[in-house]
Amino acid sequence: MKKLLVLNHFPTIFPPNTGGVLRYFHIYNELSKFYDITLLSQKYTPDVEWVKYSDTLKEIRIPTDSIQHKIDTKLLKEGVGPRFSTHAALCCALLDEPPPTFREYYDRFYAGSNIIVHETPFMLHYDINWGTDTKPRIYNSHNLESEFASRVWYGHNSRKYINHVKRMERKLVLQATILFATSREEKNNFIKAFNVSQQKIKLSPNGVIPVTWERGITPKSKAAKAKVLFIGSMHQPNIQIVKFIVSRLAKRCPNAEFIVAGTCGNRFSHLKINNVKFLGEIDDEEKKTALLHC
Repeated sequence: MKKLLVLNHFPTIFPPNTGGVLRYFHIYNELSKFYDITLLSQKYTPDVEWVKYSDTLKEIRIPTDSIQHKIDTKLLKEGVGPRFSTHAALCCALLDEPPPTFREYYDRFYAGSNIIVHETPFMLHYDINWGTDTKPRIYNSHNLESEFASRVWYGHNSRKYINHVKRMERKLVLQATILFATSREEKNNFIKAFNVSQQKIKLSPNGVIPVTWERGITPKSKAAKAKVLFIGSMHQPNIQIVKFIVSRLAKRCPNAEFIVAGTCGNRFSHLKINNVKFLGEIDDEEKKTALLHC
């Protein structure tokens, strides 16, 4: 069984509870039927964690170090944000080499790995053997990160940081063996941004796990009020969607009930709007219930 070593600047969670984590966990959980997979992730809590999901899927969560904490403080002083969508990534991207503890675990698993996978461009420098070996590199993208950053990041020096990320992303896109994009639109955006061959880019859309929806959906009466559910984490694009719902959409659709779940609605939950309901952060079972009743 071939071995995959996967590098990511954020850890997964079980059960998964945000969009990025859902993709991160479920893709490798399914691939672990065919590969022996080690997820090497970073996190802010202080101790190294080993998590065994199955005999062929494990994750080692490596704490960020003091240099990354100093970078985080610097970004705060510069007013670079939004913090949730920016700092963890930039604290990796602005390093020239991996933190010592991460390097230790990378070295430990690198030798026995057949393929190295990057989830983002932010940890390109952590892959210290990049360009010196013959092992395939795969970029399993979640976004065209430099374009996302140009739309969302703000603050003093943000443009400098966006350009830095774009250079890293260009190198990863052009030199990786295969690039996975989440949609045809994203594939076309990669081609336009980096003049990369379309043959190199494969599609790996975000999706659902069908087995989780085995319970049937009860048909609704035609007279029932329409329900619209939006669920998301405290990710800036999600927050912008909730802002649009509460400031414009709910008023224009008074016969619909809008249900907002997840931390994306936290800053708006104090608002009293007749047809908007905020659930806050919900667990996996609550999410299934909410989806099945919309």
